[in-house]
Amino acid sequence: RGSVTDLIIDGKTGYIVNESPANIRGEWVVKEFGINGLISAVKHLYALKPDEYYEMRMRCVEHVRNNFSINSMIEKYIDLYRSF
Repeated sequence: RGSVTDLIIDGKTGYIVNESPANIRGEWVVKEFGINGLISAVKHLYALKPDEYYEMRMRCVEHVRNNFSINSMIEKYIDLYRSF
């Protein structure tokens, strides 16, 4: 639950669906919660034009490559270990 905003840039690489009004994360693109929020997120995806959907997918791939590659993760773990 805590890493969702690390993995998804709300509205840019996907949509974050919040579980309740008490725990809003991201830009809050999807204004509904729980199951209704999931339905709304899927509707957002289906409403995208093919080129917009492709751009979102490519931003997602780039975000993962930049932040979660093996080298990036190794560096982050080394930095974490050095902080102790």
